[in-house]
Amino acid sequence: PALQVVDSPRDVLIIGGGEGASLREVLADPRVERVTMVEIDEKLVKMCNEHLKPMHRGSFSSSKVEVIFSDGADFLKHAKANKYDLIVVDGIDYQDHSGYGNVLFSGDFYRAAHEALRDGGAYVQYMSHVERADLMLASGFDEAVSFTVDIPSFFGAGARFTVAGRQISEALSEKMMKGVQSAETSSWK
Repeated sequence: PALQVVDSPRDVLIIGGGEGASLREVLADPRVERVTMVEIDEKLVKMCNEHLKPMHRGSFSSSKVEVIFSDGADFLKHAKANKYDLIVVDGIDYQDHSGYGNVLFSGDFYRAAHEALRDGGAYVQYMSHVERADLMLASGFDEAVSFTVDIPSFFGAGARFTVAGRQISEALSEKMMKGVQSAETSSWK
């Protein structure tokens, strides 16, 4: 849905998503020109690239893609301002009992993401079981919309996502609905 709210998603940053599914979906949009994927686990990407071809469908070999093996939070902290039209965070679940990976759910991380987005840009994150829309708003985003996708194989409440915008031209929920309706008739579904 985040691709639906960005008028011109030329430059996309994906943090995580080592199996390549988010990369595959981003590349399906013909408006995307460049994708930077930052994944902390190089061995995971190599294993998925070799053994999960139906998942990524060759996305790792696209000339539009640069894969960087690094910590996504650190990469984003040092990213140039106003560089990306869309940031996708396909990371791990939030851990109530451990700090590993929780930086992806922090105010500092959201402020860095907001800074790295161009005006009209969007941010989307798999949210695990937590709600961070208020923290995203406090970090500079103009609007944040959370939703759940019912996936029977996911334990609990399905998959939860939040989409946040930086100076989006109209309400996120309206743009997402228009985008979904447009995608139903588009050739890049």
